[in-house]
Amino acid sequence: MRIAYVAYIDLSKSGAGPIHIGAIAGGLAKLGHDVTLFVPEWAKPFELNNVEIRWVPHRIPTVMGWSFAAAQKLRKEAGAYDIIYMRDFYSGVQVLKEAARSGIPSLLEVNGSVRAEMLSVPRMSKGRLIAKLDWAYFLERKLELADKVIVVSPNLIEELAPKCGNAEKFVFLPNGVDLNLFTPANDKAALRRELNLPENAMIVGVVGSMLNYHIESPIIRAVEILIERFPDLICLFVGGGPAESRIREKVAASEAAENIRIIGRVPVERSAKYISALDVALAWSTKETAENGWPMRVSAYAACGVPGVAPDWGCYLYCEKKGSLLTATGGNAEAISETVARLLDNPELAGQISRKARNWAENELSWDKITKKTERIMAELIGDLR
Repeated sequence: MRIAYVAYIDLSKSGAGPIHIGAIAGGLAKLGHDVTLFVPEWAKPFELNNVEIRWVPHRIPTVMGWSFAAAQKLRKEAGAYDIIYMRDFYSGVQVLKEAARSGIPSLLEVNGSVRAEMLSVPRMSKGRLIAKLDWAYFLERKLELADKVIVVSPNLIEELAPKCGNAEKFVFLPNGVDLNLFTPANDKAALRRELNLPENAMIVGVVGSMLNYHIESPIIRAVEILIERFPDLICLFVGGGPAESRIREKVAASEAAENIRIIGRVPVERSAKYISALDVALAWSTKETAENGWPMRVSAYAACGVPGVAPDWGCYLYCEKKGSLLTATGGNAEAISETVARLLDNPELAGQISRKARNWAENELSWDKITKKTERIMAELIGDLR
C-alpha cells in the first residue's frame, strides 16, 4: 500500500505522540508499505527508517492554515497514495475533505477527547476557543468524512459515535508498547544496583510524563500513609514535563520527602529499566483523561510484568479486567495506599498479576500486533472503496 500519514505535531520533542507515530508509520514501512509522513516544517528534526518525510510549510501560522497547506500538498500528489491516515488535530477537516474529493479512503486516529482538552485550558484562552470550535463543528465533520476511525479508548466510541451516527465506523486500538524494550527483570537485584537503588527495599513508583493534571494526584499523600506501615518504602517519580517543578515542590513539603526520589526525565530505554525495578507501578489520571485516553505507561507497566495500582475509572477498569492491575476504589490516597499495601503484603497475588500483565502485553499490546491490525483495517478500506 502507498500510505500518506498526516500529523500536526512537534516530532522533535519526546512524548507519546512521536512514539505512536514512529511505531505505526515505522511499523507499516517495516511490513513493506510505502509510507510518506506529512508533518509541519517546524516539527524537525525527526527521522524514521524507510519512511519519507514531507516537511510541509504554511504561510498562515495556525493549525487551520497548516490543514489547508497539507491538503494542497496532497492534491498536488494526486494518485500517489492508496489511503490517507490522519492523526486527529484541531481543524484538520481539510485533509479529510481532500481524501473524499480525490476518492481516496481515509482513516482517522483519535487519541483523546477534544471536550476534555477544552475543559482543561483557561476559559478565555486561544486554546480553549480553538478546542471549542473543533468540538462544536470540525470534529463532527472529520468523523463524517473519515471512512474508519481508530480510538485509543473504548469510552471514546460512546462519546464520539453520536456525532456521526455510526458506531460501526469505530475501532478500538490502545497505545502499544515495544516488547523488546519493556521486559520483566531477569535479576531485579542486579537491575537495582545498576540504577543505584537499594536491592531489598520495597519500591513503588510512577514512570512517565508529568502533566498538569498530575498535580492533583493523591500519590504523594498515599506514600505518606504507606510509610507509617512500611517505613523503609521508596517511591520513585521518573519522568519530566510541565508539572515537574510543581511536583518537586509538593514532594519537598511532604512528610514523606525522604522516602520519595524524583529521578526526572530519562531516555526511554532507561525508563523501561526503572519500571522493571519496581514492586508496584502507580498510575493516576483525572476521570476525564482516563475515560478518553490511554496512558502509554499502563501498556509499559504491563509489558514489564509489574503489577499496577490505579483509580477505579476510565481505561484503568479495562486494564483491571485484563488482569494487569488493581484499581483503588474512589482513587483517593487512602484507597491507593491500601491497595498498594495489599500487593506488598501478598507476593503470590503480585506474581499472578505480573504474569497476567505480561501475557496481555504479548497477546494484545505489542506495537507489532497493533500495526498489523491497522494494516488490516487499511486493506479492508481499500478493498471496500475501490
